[in-house]
Amino acid sequence: MIASVNSLKIMALLIFGAVQLPEGRSVAGTVRLPGGEPAAGVRVVAMVAPGVGRGGRTSSVLASLTQTDKDGHYRLEDIPPGRYFIAAGAVASPTFFPGTTLQNEAQVVSITQGGAAIAGIDFAMNGNTVNSQQPSGVNPLIANSSRPCCDITGLILTDDGHRLPTVPLKINSGNNTSVSVDDDGLFHLFVRRDTTAQLAIEGLPPGYFLKTVVYGGMNATPNLLIDGRNSLILVIDVQPGATFPSVTARGKVSNLARELNVTNLSLVLTPTITGETFMTPVQPDSSFEYSRIPVGSYRAAVRDAAGNTWPSPTTVVIREAVSDLKIDFGNNPFPDLTGLPGPLFAGGKEITITGVATQRFTGMSGSKRSGYFRMDVKDERTGVITSWAIYVSDVNLVANIVAGQTYTVTGTAAHDGTSRLIAKPF
Repeated sequence: MIASVNSLKIMALLIFGAVQLPEGRSVAGTVRLPGGEPAAGVRVVAMVAPGVGRGGRTSSVLASLTQTDKDGHYRLEDIPPGRYFIAAGAVASPTFFPGTTLQNEAQVVSITQGGAAIAGIDFAMNGNTVNSQQPSGVNPLIANSSRPCCDITGLILTDDGHRLPTVPLKINSGNNTSVSVDDDGLFHLFVRRDTTAQLAIEGLPPGYFLKTVVYGGMNATPNLLIDGRNSLILVIDVQPGATFPSVTARGKVSNLARELNVTNLSLVLTPTITGETFMTPVQPDSSFEYSRIPVGSYRAAVRDAAGNTWPSPTTVVIREAVSDLKIDFGNNPFPDLTGLPGPLFAGGKEITITGVATQRFTGMSGSKRSGYFRMDVKDERTGVITSWAIYVSDVNLVANIVAGQTYTVTGTAAHDGTSRLIAKPF
């Protein structure tokens, strides 16, 4: 058999360890049986790959669903931007591309807004999964009436693939019942079979709306007839050309870590949609005021006179005039890092410090391995005690930090002169 050009490209990517496949909004390929014959009438899905901002604890949510033709060909259409596993076969025992039953060995396919169609995602089904196929004559796209009903795993995604605004959201399924959405956009609904759920997202920032409903991998409407399928995707988008009234907004910046040594600050609010960035001085008492700012959703940061910027982990939502807006930095001494050291320590000086730990290891947002702790370091000449923040790139390489104990740490100091250090293993 002569492989297609696309198949050869995919094979080369896998052999040489590439982790990124071509990107697009649809995926096509061929599924074969272990002996090489076409797998006809087989269920094929694009399944959300777990990750930050995409349902970090689940991979059972379907974004697109189809079945192979008589020659084993398939095409999955209208997949929202993100990262997906392509899988074929029965729900309980699928084969993942490039031909494995183990999810941790599956290859991820990336989908981007406006991307070209991805072809050549070809793979053979595992023999064990073939034996688990639907009985002859059963349409694999129809919900299985024997499936427990109706505990639905759902996920909110953005149409352009960006992360969700980090604001409290709830899913209302009608009858005045609602469930909370976690920070990854994940939620769970229980709706009885053969009833209609009237879906709505509560708490969306101004400018966002529910654009698309995908139920069990197939397009649906917010008035959703529950038929036994157990996955749901709600795609939100930004209302094009929307304009919003301007209001006043006052508040305070809080919990900015003392290790940053920041003065002469300005607060910067950048829309999560598109539009003008707003900046205003932060007063000595940490207060700020915007006399006119459009209602909407904003990412917040503080900036010093030298242009150094430290982002806040929270999204600010302004719906009306507000006098008690709080921009909380969580006392994080490394707000300019997102789990990776980045340029903060590039060119910094290597030093060794000894001090008493005042805080246990605290994981960075989005990572359990990297994080920080604090220690008080006394200058033996002057007696001055300085609080140092110690960044740990991998918690497995450092001691088990216990508050009150003394540690000697060697590492690279931040190049900006702040009392922050990236530790070497100790």
